[in-house]
Order: sequence, then C-alpha cells, then structure tokens
Amino acid sequence: MQLSPCRYCGGLSDDELNRLRELVILFLHEKELVAAAGYALSGDMRLKIAAQACLPILNLGLDYYAGWVSVIVYPDEFVPEYEFMDETGWLHQMREPMIGESWERGPVVLSAADVERSGEYGGVNV
Repeated sequence: MQLSPCRYCGGLSDDELNRLRELVILFLHEKELVAAAGYALSGDMRLKIAAQACLPILNLGLDYYAGWVSVIVYPDEFVPEYEFMDETGWLHQMREPMIGESWERGPVVLSAADVERSGEYGGVNV
C-alpha cells in the first residue's frame, strides 16, 4: 500500500509511516465506506479517506474511533436538512451546503471533491 508521497505525510518518520499504513489497513477493514448520490468510490479515494482519518489518531490507535462504522461519501458538497427548537420554542429549519459532517456515534459524511483537495495547504481538511 502506497501512502507516500502524500501531501500530508511528508513530515512523518519511517516508523510513523509504517504505523499509519497499519492503521489504514485496520480502518479499511473495520469501517464501511459507502458511496452516495451516484458517486463511484475508487480504491484510491478509499485510501485517501482512510489515511486522512488515521493521521490524527496515529498515536491514539483505532479504538479512538470505536462506536461508529460508516463513512458516507458524496461526490461534492451535500445539503442536509435539520430541524431544531430553540429555548424559546421556535422551530428552525436549516439547509446548508457542507463538505463534511460527523456525529458522535456516526456516521461520518464527506465530500469526495473536498477530500481530494485536503492537504493542499489552503487551510481546509475534511
């Protein structure tokens, strides 16, 4: 499995790259990556998502992500709809484009286009 050269792995030591590879393999084994809205999820995109998900937990381990299973991948921004009631009893409806979203018990929802752009040093990392 080839993680290097990847834009966000450049500062990792050989040992860290090896641990990242192991975490990525476990992540892909334990988590379900699901394409949505007609998107075709390639093997390359699966690796990018897994590597970017595992980098922040490199020293914590995959148990840090216990309790959820699914990663839903849209081709581009997605527009979820939410309703919530504020403290005064007013019902609000929200409908805003997003590039990523996560819930404590899952799922994680991502925009593939923004995953692709992550790590370009523009300040955005889904």
